[in-house]
Amino acid sequence: MSQEQEFADFEDQVDLNETKAWDGETGPLVEPGDYTLQIIGFVKKPGNKAAMYAVTFEVQDEGEWKGAKVYNNYSLSDKAIGRLKQLALAVGASLGMVKASEYMGATIVGTVYHSEGQARIDENGATMPSRTFANVKNERPVQMQQPAVTTKQPPVTKTVTTQAAKPAGNAAPARRA
Repeated sequence: MSQEQEFADFEDQVDLNETKAWDGETGPLVEPGDYTLQIIGFVKKPGNKAAMYAVTFEVQDEGEWKGAKVYNNYSLSDKAIGRLKQLALAVGASLGMVKASEYMGATIVGTVYHSEGQARIDENGATMPSRTFANVKNERPVQMQQPAVTTKQPPVTKTVTTQAAKPAGNAAPARRA
């Protein structure tokens, strides 16, 4: 018997006429700068040196990048765990435990920057070019502007108290004639 699998032909109704062929690129990167970002993904994953949280942000600001995704990993390694604390402070999450529901849906302000990944070797031994990533740093809370409260001040009433002048020292009070 042959170790080859038997081929079973099939058909699917999939129209690729208007679809752009994917060349391996993920699309344009969000330009560096400060953005209002909402956390739409928060997943724990194994990392090279320690576990990490893979976080997906979505740009909330109006304009060209609204709805664009930005990704960042927060390692639990001793060297990098301070980055996770920065995010926890920005979202107002508990510092004693990581609870995903405290992060999901939270909105922060963060600085998007670009970093260059390392070149990799594919399964065929070919060197793959490095990629540029849009990451997030300088996470901070969204500053909520408090509406101006206008309260009508009560009218100011001055109370004037008059006292008879006291004589200085041991002097006798002046007499009227």
